[in-house]
Parts: sequence; C-alpha cells; structure tokens
Amino acid sequence: MYVKEPGKVIDLTPCLRRRAALYAPLALWAQYLSLAVLVLYNVVGQWNSYFYAMMFLKDQDMYPLQIILRDILVMNSVSSDMTVNISEMILKQGLADVLKYALIVVSSAPLLAVYPFIQKHFVKGVMMGSMKG
Repeated sequence: MYVKEPGKVIDLTPCLRRRAALYAPLALWAQYLSLAVLVLYNVVGQWNSYFYAMMFLKDQDMYPLQIILRDILVMNSVSSDMTVNISEMILKQGLADVLKYALIVVSSAPLLAVYPFIQKHFVKGVMMGSMKG
C-alpha cells in the first residue's frame, strides 16, 4: 500500500491542530516580550550614539541632541591657562559641573519618560530570556 501522506494513516492532523492552538499564543507572547527588550536596547543605543552623526554630518542644523549637548560641554570646559585667579577658576569649574549634570538630566529625560510605559514588558522579556542556574 502506497501512502501519500504519513499523517493520513494515523490521522494526526486534529492532534497537531490542538497542539498548535495551545502553543502558538505562548510562543507569540515569548517573542513579543523578547522583541520589546531588543527594541528598548536598540532605542537606548541609538539615542546615546553621537559618533556617526559627528563623523558624517557637516550641517549643524541636522545635528542630533547629543552632539549639541556635547558642544555645549566642550565650550564651557575650564582650563587652567584661561584664568589666573584661583577663586574665579573654582567658581567657573563649579558652574561647569552644574551645567554638565543639567545636560545629563536633559539628555536622559525622554528615555525616562518612556520607560515606565514599557517597563512591565521589559522585565518579563528579560526574565523569559534568562536561564535558571
């Protein structure tokens, strides 16, 4: 007897359909959570990257936020040969430090605003991808 499909002899198709209906949502949910983690990692990586834009962009109107903030930090850095008065140099260094910390807050504020909305997906995706050991 010649059988065209091996599943027809035992008729496995209803069993496979039930299993697929059972496991498909679980597999899709695991992929969704893992994809959310990868998207978040990619967004943070792209948000923090300024090197390629610094290399390839010549028009200052197209600079991303990170390069503008970097330029502000470089312009406000204090060197010892600029001033001879020590108290003035200490004051300028303190202002430069305050500016640096303010720029850190400004550059991370958009990510901090988005993160609470995707935190539950992020935590579940990291936990699903981890191994117990």
